[in-house]
Amino acid sequence: MIRFDKFWKIVTSPDGSFVAAFFRDNTIRFLDIRKNRTCIIGGLSEFIEIVSISSDGRFLAAGSCNGNIYLWETSGRLIDKWP
Repeated sequence: MIRFDKFWKIVTSPDGSFVAAFFRDNTIRFLDIRKNRTCIIGGLSEFIEIVSISSDGRFLAAGSCNGNIYLWETSGRLIDKWP
């Protein structure tokens, strides 16, 4: 159950099939509505300010307050981090 006083922002994919919420505890929760599947991405040491979902729902990109950019598969596997 998601407590709505604990999350910072919520975004959806262009077709509305995927939802990502990022929380004040530096976790991101991704929901695939079509498959009723949830993935929690945690362990981030910095505050996430922006999240975007690819149109096909396969990737999740996030930008932090420290200027880092992360790219994950929506299964939770980190693909890359910049800089």
